[in-house]
Amino acid sequence: MNDNNFISGTFSRLFRLGETAGRIGYAFLKNFGSYHNIDLDQIIKAVDTLSRLKGAPMKVGQMLSLHEDLLPPEIIEIFKVLQKDSPPMPFSTVKTILEQELKEKLSDFDSIEEKPFASASIGQVHKATLKTKEKVILKIQYPGIRKSIQSDLTTIKLILSPLFKALEIPFDPVWEEIRERLLEEVDYIHELNNLKTFHQFVSIPGLVFPIYFGEYSTTEVLTLSFEESYNFNEVTKHSQYQEYHESWIYILLKLIIFGLFRYKILHVDPNSANFGFRENQVILYDFGCIKKVPNSISIAYKKTAYAILNHEWDKASHYLFEAGIKTKDNQPLSEKFLKPHLEIIEEIFPDKETYFGEDSKIYQRLLQIARDSWKEAKDIIFPKDLVFIHRNLIGHFGNLRKLRVKKNWRKVFLELLDQTNESEK
Repeated sequence: MNDNNFISGTFSRLFRLGETAGRIGYAFLKNFGSYHNIDLDQIIKAVDTLSRLKGAPMKVGQMLSLHEDLLPPEIIEIFKVLQKDSPPMPFSTVKTILEQELKEKLSDFDSIEEKPFASASIGQVHKATLKTKEKVILKIQYPGIRKSIQSDLTTIKLILSPLFKALEIPFDPVWEEIRERLLEEVDYIHELNNLKTFHQFVSIPGLVFPIYFGEYSTTEVLTLSFEESYNFNEVTKHSQYQEYHESWIYILLKLIIFGLFRYKILHVDPNSANFGFRENQVILYDFGCIKKVPNSISIAYKKTAYAILNHEWDKASHYLFEAGIKTKDNQPLSEKFLKPHLEIIEEIFPDKETYFGEDSKIYQRLLQIARDSWKEAKDIIFPKDLVFIHRNLIGHFGNLRKLRVKKNWRKVFLELLDQTNESEK
C-alpha cells in the first residue's frame, strides 16, 4: 500500500499529525467566536490527512463529525468524509493477511469479493461466502495499524495535554479512558467477546446482532454474518421508510436506556454507519468500542433522570454527587450551576407531543451554557467512565432527532425507565 492511501511510519505520521492539528487550529482560532469565513481549504487538507492516517487520528475526526449542530454545515459536510469509506488497501494485501491469519481455514471460503464492502479507520470489510453457502463479512485490519495507534496515541497526548492544562481541565482520567477504548478496538478477539456478551445478556425486541464465527476470527480478522439492511442516510432521506421510523426510534431508545440502567453495558460508537435498518428491526454493527457501566453510576444516573423529569432539581445535585460528579473540594454541584443544564434536558423531553430534539439550536445553547458557566466548570471533577457514556448519549441524540417522529417523548422515556426497574436478566 502506497503512502497516498495509508500514511505509515512513525516519523511520517508524527509529522502529519502535527500538520493536521496546526491546520485545524489555525482555521478555527483565527476566527474565534465566529463561524463565518473559516478557512475551508485548511480544514479540507486536514480532513484528507486524517482519512489517510486512519487509526486513532481518523477516529478523532469521526467523533467531531457526529456533532452536527456544533459546527456550520460547510464544515460538517467536509468532516462527513470521515464517516464514509476511506481509501481501501489493495486485495493483494487483503489476501496476504487472510492467508497469514486463517491459514488452512481459508479453504473453507467459497468466494471473497475483491472490492471492499466498506472501509473505516481500523480496517475494511469484504463480503464472502462460505462453502456451507452462508453469507458473511470479513473485517480485516490494515497492516501495522496496531503499532501505528500506539505511536499515534503518544503523539495525540502530546498535542492535547497542553491544551487541557491551559484550560485547567483534568487530562489524565480522560486520556486513560480514550486510550483504553482505542486499544481495545484494534483487537478483534476482544470485539468478538463483546459481541458474545451482547448475544448472551442483551435482549431487546427488534434489535439484531450479527452471528459470529469464532473459528474464522483472530486478533486481525473478524468473521460475522452478512446482515442485509438499509443504511441511516437511506432511511432518513426517503419517505417510503417513514412508517418504520417510530419502531426504529423505540429500539434505539431501549438500546440506550436498557443498556445504561438494566444491562449496564453500552455500545459507545454511535456513528450512524454502525446501524442498519430493516422492517421494524435495527441491526447493530461494530462491537469494538463497548463500555461497561459501573453500578454506582447506573443507579445514580437513573435517580438523576427521574429527578430531572419530575422537576426535582434539588435532588439532582445530590444524585450526581453519588455518581462522582462534584467540585474539587468534594461538594455537590450548586443548583445555580446545574439549572441551565437541567432546563435544556427538560426542553429535549417536554411534556407534550413534539418531534424528538426538533429545536436545531439546542447545541448552540449548550455551547452558550458552557461559556457562561466556564469558571465553575473548571472546578468540577468527574469519573473517567463518563467520557464514553456521554459520547454515547450525545451521539444518539443526533441520530434520533433525524428520524422525525412526533410523540410525547418525556412520557416514552419515563415508561422505558420504569421498565428497567423490572427484574434484571
